[in-house]
Amino acid sequence: MPPHLHRRHRPRGGIAKGTVYLYFDGKEAVFRAMQARNLAEVEVACDAAEAAGGGFGDRLRGVLEALYAGIYDRYGQSEHLVELSSTRLTVGPDIAGQVDQTYTGRIVGFLKAAEKRETPASRRPASTPPQSPPH
Repeated sequence: MPPHLHRRHRPRGGIAKGTVYLYFDGKEAVFRAMQARNLAEVEVACDAAEAAGGGFGDRLRGVLEALYAGIYDRYGQSEHLVELSSTRLTVGPDIAGQVDQTYTGRIVGFLKAAEKRETPASRRPASTPPQSPPH
């Protein structure tokens, strides 16, 4: 795991590096715990976005932001973003895959549910005028 990761999170937590290792077996375990936390936070944020009022666009934006905005806020400004991304796939590929699978499943489910709610008229191409029912 990148050494800067500990330095970045340690001051926020107000704990010494040695204290962290009382709870984790090593850097990889810390990184895996962070990945698991990210997954849990994405799931909670997706639940909230799906349950929120508003139209389809608002809820879809919320689901998209559940992953991308949260992760970007946490890691997007890091000068080590490429290294973090690589570590995500080497130290915890099982958790990274679970995050991706969970999130993709949410998006697909969300879009399928929206498609089921469409009316036949909303599927008609914009250039096709509405037909009058036969008399």
